Amino acid sequence: RKPLRKVFIAVAAVIAILVGSTVAANANGINLWSAVASWTAETFGFSHKHRPESAEREIPEQLEELAECFDSYGISRNKLPTYIPEGYVQKETHIDEFANYNVFICTLIKSESSIILRYKLYLKDVSNTEIQKDDTPPEIYKIGEIEFYIMSNTGKFFAAWMDGNLECFVAGADSPDEIKKIIDSIYGE
Repeated sequence: RKPLRKVFIAVAAVIAILVGSTVAANANGINLWSAVASWTAETFGFSHKHRPESAEREIPEQLEELAECFDSYGISRNKLPTYIPEGYVQKETHIDEFANYNVFICTLIKSESSIILRYKLYLKDVSNTEIQKDDTPPEIYKIGEIEFYIMSNTGKFFAAWMDGNLECFVAGADSPDEIKKIIDSIYGE
């Protein structure tokens, strides 16, 4: 009976430590259970499915109207970039509502150039979207579990990706590196 009692006490202590750690971590904005452990014969590691929300994130002034639209539809501002190439100003922001999805579009301009941010929030099933591109295959850029497809069309670069039920699209950059800087400002560490 004594060995069984010791095992029970040890299991109870481990459970108490796990529950206490989870509560303490959640109080500090960390979700321990969003991490997934994976291993092979020679390696072990954790990968996070989602990065924690951050209330301290500063949205560029040019995207403030889009951020307010996100707020009104319950979309996290963390889906917006914190980096916009220098010199761009907001031209237009609008929402188009449909039966199965809502589309949020923000157009930024600088001289003859424009950058377009388009977010499609699916309310029901995800539908098929087609985007025109050059005949070069997309470059796949990956951060965490999200794959970003970087392509070009008529000399400008754009990226498209899915984040849950949100289809995201940023277009108009002069180089793939510029698109990656925008993506990194959303999903990078």
